[in-house]
Amino acid sequence: VNRCWQKHTDIVEEAPFDGTADGLYTQKANMLLTNRHADCQVAIFWDPKTKLLAGVHAGWRGQVSQIYTKTVHKLKAKGAKPENILVGISPSLGACHGEFKGWQEYFPNSYEPFQVKENYFDLKAIAKDELEKAGIHPRHISIAPQCTFADEKRFHSYRRDKTEERLVTVCYCPARLP
Repeated sequence: VNRCWQKHTDIVEEAPFDGTADGLYTQKANMLLTNRHADCQVAIFWDPKTKLLAGVHAGWRGQVSQIYTKTVHKLKAKGAKPENILVGISPSLGACHGEFKGWQEYFPNSYEPFQVKENYFDLKAIAKDELEKAGIHPRHISIAPQCTFADEKRFHSYRRDKTEERLVTVCYCPARLP
């Protein structure tokens, strides 16, 4: 089992890795990659041609730092082609609760089109836009519509609960695929 020591960075490393990173990737069979998260996104990247797998934690800081684009570059360096990569993103903070007061201090101007109302941003749409610009085909991107803040029966939310409880996303590549 390989776990990221997440610090809201843009660091993506090859597993096994024991250090600060918000993303891990591997081509090795029977390896588990895990990410803990609450309102942040976790994206699973899978290239069925090269058998490259990545699990990436992205909060707003990671998104501003373009961690998804950096992940695609890491996978390309290992032989993946963006048009072959499939990406699934976990339930995360929705635009309905994506409030960022003072956003002008830390969000780039390019995020303005994703502002759904004053101080509220659609981080899921920002993720989709970044992935498409990195070369991922729109049909290969699946983003869970659930908002972790809004759905308190199923999801932990740091913004809502202010607790250390987390969700865990696990990525696994078996030795053989059907």
